[in-house]
Formats: sequence, structure tokens, C-alpha cells
Amino acid sequence: MLDHAASNKLQCIYARLNNITTTSLPPGQVGTAYSATLTATGGSTPYQWALTSGTLPAGLSLNPTAGTISGTPTTSIAAPLTFKVTDSGNPALSNTANFTLTIAPATLRVTSTSLPTGQVGTPYSATLGASGGTLPYSWSITNGTLPAGLTLIASGAMTGTPTASRTSSLTLQVTDSGSPAQTSTVTLSLTIAPATLRITTASLPGGLVGVPYSASLVAKGGNYAVRLVAHQRQDRKSVV
Repeated sequence: MLDHAASNKLQCIYARLNNITTTSLPPGQVGTAYSATLTATGGSTPYQWALTSGTLPAGLSLNPTAGTISGTPTTSIAAPLTFKVTDSGNPALSNTANFTLTIAPATLRVTSTSLPTGQVGTPYSATLGASGGTLPYSWSITNGTLPAGLTLIASGAMTGTPTASRTSSLTLQVTDSGSPAQTSTVTLSLTIAPATLRITTASLPGGLVGVPYSASLVAKGGNYAVRLVAHQRQDRKSVV
């Protein structure tokens, strides 16, 4: 049975016992500044904080005196962590608490702002860009139709050889691999210009004096059918 002095000493120790009052850590997001402060009561201040189990998400650090977790996280993760607080008494008293710190991916967004112009008959290639979210991404067209001859694959590559000139308005959507998945959309214009107009006739057949002559000139490219007309000039001589 404890005597009176021993009982008082034990009560003083219990009164000094640290109590971590933080019950959870707020979630963070990749690329966004993070700050959370661990708190405790009891014991003798100042306190010293330490991470005794687990690893802080990349980009974050713990201030052992203030108990502040701060920084800008660079990786999404759900990290199980155990923190220990120790007071300044003699003998020192300590306590521990377990938390999970969740860092969400950065917000998914499309970074492509335009599509390069293509030309009929010329191989076309463009790659759509996005940032944030969780890789890999998957791209799709939610409104509009690609010009004939072009295709879009899930990686965001738009390739092919266009066969007709047109301007298309396309609504493009990117979806990440997170759970839950994030999506982002953008509407871009894709213009396919006509093939370059050029005359394909390389030479004209010879003719004979007094014999009707006919030859067709041929061209390709451009937007419209081309009509080429040869004019014959006749010189007249006056008879005196």
C-alpha cells in the first residue's frame, strides 16, 4: 500500500503525463503548400516531437520543436505515421499517436492549347498534353469528328494522313488512373488545308499545220477544279 508521500508523487507524475490532442492530419495535394501542427497538453514545455514510424511524404518535413509538418508534397501517397512527443521534465515523459497522412494527386488539367494545322496528303502528327492526376492517362473525343484519315489513340497521339480539307471543332477529354478518376476537357480546332496546287502536265504533244489540235492540261491540289485555257492568236495580213 502506497504511503502519502508516494501517492502524491504518483499523482504529480500523472498530472505531468503528455496527452497528444491532435486527432487527425488534414489531407494535402501534390504541388500545394502543406502545413499542419501537432499539439499536446500536460507535462513540462517545451515539447520535442519525433517521427518514430513511417516516412513523411516527399517534400514534407517535421519541425521537432514546433511540431509542425510543412512543405510542398511532390508525390501522392497515404502514409501511416507514428509521432512521439517528449516533455522537458526530469524524468522526461512521452506519449505517441498514430495518424495517416493522405496526399492527393495534383488536379488533372489539359495543357494543350492548340492543334497544329495539317494538309491533305501530308502525314500528320500531334500529341495532346496534360498534367496532374495519376498516370497513365487515357484520351478520347467526346464531341466532334476527326478529319478523314486521322485517328486518336488513348495515349493522346493524333496521327494519320488527312484525305480531305476541313476545319473540325473537337472536344477532347483526358481521364487519369486515380481512384476515383479525374477528368479534364478542352475544345480545340483542327484545320486541314488543301493539298498544294500544282500543274502535273509535264509537256505538250506536237501539232501539224492545218490539222486540228487538242491537248488537256492537268493540275491537282487546291480546293476547286481548275480550268486552264490556251488562247491562239491569229495574225492577219492585208492584201494590197
